[in-house]
Amino acid sequence: MIDDDLIKKIKDNFSRDKAYWGNIYDAAKADMLFLSGDKGAQWESLKDIPDPAITLDVLSAVVNQVANDIRMNTPTVKVIAGDNDTSEETADILSGLIKNIEYESAADAVYDSSVLSAVRCGIGFFRVETEYEDDESFNQKLCIKRVVNPLNVYIDCRTVEADGSDMQHATIIQELLASDFKEQFPDNDVSSFTDDNQNKQYKDNESVFIAEHYYIESKTKTIKSPDGKKERNVTKKIVNRVLVSGNAILERTTFPGIYVPVIPVFGEEYWVNGKRYLNSAIRRSKDAQKMYNYWRSVETSLLSDQQTAPTMVVGGQIAGYEAGWKDKRSLVVEYRDKDDAGNALPMPTRLPPPQIPSGIVNAALSMANDIKATSGIYEASLGQRSNETSGVAIARRQQEGDVATFHFADNLTRAIAYAGKVMVFAIPEIYDTPRILNIMDVEDNVKKIGVNGDIAEDQEEPVDLTRGRYTVKVITGSSFTTKRQEAAEFFGKIVQSQPDLMQVMGDLLFKNMDLPGADALSERMKKVIDPKFLDEENDNPMSAQYQQQIQQLQQQLQMASQEMQAMQQQLENKQTETAIKVQSEQNKNEIEQTKLALQQSEMEVDAQYKQQELMLKMKELELREQELLLQYEEIKNQKELKEMELFFATLNQNPENNADMEDAMPSDENMTMDNPIIDENMVNYS
Repeated sequence: MIDDDLIKKIKDNFSRDKAYWGNIYDAAKADMLFLSGDKGAQWESLKDIPDPAITLDVLSAVVNQVANDIRMNTPTVKVIAGDNDTSEETADILSGLIKNIEYESAADAVYDSSVLSAVRCGIGFFRVETEYEDDESFNQKLCIKRVVNPLNVYIDCRTVEADGSDMQHATIIQELLASDFKEQFPDNDVSSFTDDNQNKQYKDNESVFIAEHYYIESKTKTIKSPDGKKERNVTKKIVNRVLVSGNAILERTTFPGIYVPVIPVFGEEYWVNGKRYLNSAIRRSKDAQKMYNYWRSVETSLLSDQQTAPTMVVGGQIAGYEAGWKDKRSLVVEYRDKDDAGNALPMPTRLPPPQIPSGIVNAALSMANDIKATSGIYEASLGQRSNETSGVAIARRQQEGDVATFHFADNLTRAIAYAGKVMVFAIPEIYDTPRILNIMDVEDNVKKIGVNGDIAEDQEEPVDLTRGRYTVKVITGSSFTTKRQEAAEFFGKIVQSQPDLMQVMGDLLFKNMDLPGADALSERMKKVIDPKFLDEENDNPMSAQYQQQIQQLQQQLQMASQEMQAMQQQLENKQTETAIKVQSEQNKNEIEQTKLALQQSEMEVDAQYKQQELMLKMKELELREQELLLQYEEIKNQKELKEMELFFATLNQNPENNADMEDAMPSDENMTMDNPIIDENMVNYS
């Protein structure tokens, strides 16, 4: 009965959370499908789709730019001592332990996956779990795991904190094959926690959904002051974890600490009338991307039509030769020069191919600019060449792009801070036995430390992880590897400007280089450097002299650095002035080019219209010529007929003159088109 009540409570929480997150997850799913690369994913809502429908995905580059910028500066958890029972040394050990947990869990990939999801669709998750150190040990350890599908996680809808740390419960839906369910839980009937067929990966009868549910249970107890005079009630939080099917509790455990170990990474979060909204980096740019695809597709369609210029022909002029005229690859085509009556036909005329309207090209360019404006990512941020010419201008534009999307990085920082709190409160319960642990220092070196009564080699003092109260903060910035590279670059510049300093700090230069054999070079360099620069704890009477020389060298370094900074500032100022002048000239050139392009476009359109008018007039002249020829033939025939009628009328009126008229008739040799021969059968000479 108790289990039935708990299952009902879990399902009620899940139903309420699912209804709350439903609209947010629907929008997130639409964003993921938009970037999925599926055919037609970016054409779904458009009715008038051109052929071909081309997808030129610009927004994926925006997503990668935002996410990869964050990857280059992964935040680091720093543990801080919180009360009198704590120490900075123990806090540093806890920081090193968390860093080692992240290293063993490949947490970089976990954080990258969660923030990429937040950038792509507005929300991502990762989680903190416990597992045994190995197959033969009872010691447990903490680990950080990915959440592959963020839309299968439903956290407490009542949470309002920016990192979700105030949640009281969370549910993670898992899909299992029915056969796997029977193998893992042989004592339970196969039943599904939820009927969500839309998210099924397998057929309905092949899989079921189970739920991993965390909920915080509060228990009250009374405590007394050390002198026994005062007492008060305090609440102890217990984080329960249950695995639930449709009708049974499959597993029941607890998670150490006081926080639900499900870590949300929000995208752009804002609230309207008490309702939460989460935006991805691309949601406001989707319409511009759709129209960019549309106009590029229209442009491509028109360009493909230019391969076949239209041809003006007279009816029947290419009868029998249609295949040659329709074949785009045909170099020789034939046509009829006479019609069926033997009349001459003009040669077919090729009309000019259709021109790409400048409005279509400008519309595509406008959509590309709209994508940049709505996403805040411009050419310089993507590494492309833009109007900026100086390094300073490019760096500032890149910085502006980073600022426009900084809230995604900041939300990951909050999430990692929350994960740090989860681990700090869980460590005293998980690492509560004497053991030797691996920790990592600030230089990413692994060393061993004994805790809770165990002592490692060369360890001076014992460490008790079960005592004290600690808190965390997150440090953002370059990783240690990046800092080493920056140090090597700095030392290299100093040695380049002051070669003599190679004999003073050459070992440090090679030590910070990420090259094979760099450590060996550093040790070898120490052998040629004056020992006084290597002896850090020299107590002989000459140490003051050595210190004075070192200070002089440091002053020289500082002066050289100041000179370099001044020169760099002068160079940047000069580059800025040059960039302004170049930009001004570029703006003038762009305006002139735009005017010339518009004039050329107008001239081309005007020439096209005039050419078409000329061809129409030529065609009208040809038709007029044919009409005149026909009229001429008709007049000539009428004239000849009248002459013949007059001749026969004369014969009938004067029979005695037949002989003379017969002599007067033209001979066969003198007959022409103007004097046609008269058939003897037509006249009877008597």
